[in-house]
Amino acid sequence: MHVPTTVPVLIVGGGPVGLTLSNLLSWYGVDHLLVEARPGTSRHPKARGVSARSMEIFRRCGLEDAVRGAALPASQVFFYRGRDLVDPDFVRSGVAHDASDGGGSTPSPGVICSQDVLEPVLLGRARELAADRIRFGTRLLSCTQDEEGVRAVLEERADGERHTVRAEWLVGCDGAASTVRAGAGIGMDGPTGLGHFPQRPLRGAARRGGGRPGERVVLPHSTRAGRFHGGGQRPPLDLPVPLRPRSPAWG
Repeated sequence: MHVPTTVPVLIVGGGPVGLTLSNLLSWYGVDHLLVEARPGTSRHPKARGVSARSMEIFRRCGLEDAVRGAALPASQVFFYRGRDLVDPDFVRSGVAHDASDGGGSTPSPGVICSQDVLEPVLLGRARELAADRIRFGTRLLSCTQDEEGVRAVLEERADGERHTVRAEWLVGCDGAASTVRAGAGIGMDGPTGLGHFPQRPLRGAARRGGGRPGERVVLPHSTRAGRFHGGGQRPPLDLPVPLRPRSPAWG
């Protein structure tokens, strides 16, 4: 696939932010190039909550229906509060608003749509609008700024081929360990290591209910305290619990 030598906007990072920006730029008719070091979209069911503001942005560029179709239905989203996973006095509450009922303060309320499900939706639309401008498996090696813009060196991870691209704008959407941020000399201030959240994959220990993955999970013999959620819209299931290094459950 041809890599342009000049482009108005170079997006580094093909996660939800980068893919959303690509869709918006295409919607506004702005030529751009998106590069992502990973060969494909995320496999991890993280960042499950999509805010109302994000859904409003998806609505603007014609993605709301696709994202809402991939998300869990509002009627099947509940919050559980209890002392442990089998607390008989637990409290269960649902979401406040469903887009289909016409109420609420926004026509595009938030949804539960984990990143491993959301990214393919955003990527599919981005490729429909700018197929030759979306390059996964390509990473940013370095970037330098001058009076005319930015010079970026890219590398194909499969064969090591390198490309030099000049851009008027370089947008870093490449996460906490951002190569763009480091190249721009932007530091990070504040404390780190604020918490530890180990995850214990469960396979075959749960009975799944409902018509689609992630709707409802029953753990009949679990007494471990912690916060439980279904692993996105498909297995495996995750059980984040307090870190107990000496516990035999963690090996």
